[in-house]
Amino acid sequence: MIRTIEQVLVDLVTGDSAGLALIDRKVEFELAVACQCLEMAGNDIDYVWLGEDLGTQHSPLIGLDLFREHIRP
Repeated sequence: MIRTIEQVLVDLVTGDSAGLALIDRKVEFELAVACQCLEMAGNDIDYVWLGEDLGTQHSPLIGLDLFREHIRP
């Protein structure tokens, strides 16, 4: 682990360029892995589930504005 969840949340709030770059690299890596898996499986996939957790049972970890700015794009 390069950064803790606390560090990542601070990066999102402060707009730290190094932290945001790590988030972007993580997204690129995960997309590349997903693409390879889909290519290997061909047409034999019925269902895909990604287990990301962006909140608690009571609320999201970040506000909607931060989500729209950094996570959704």
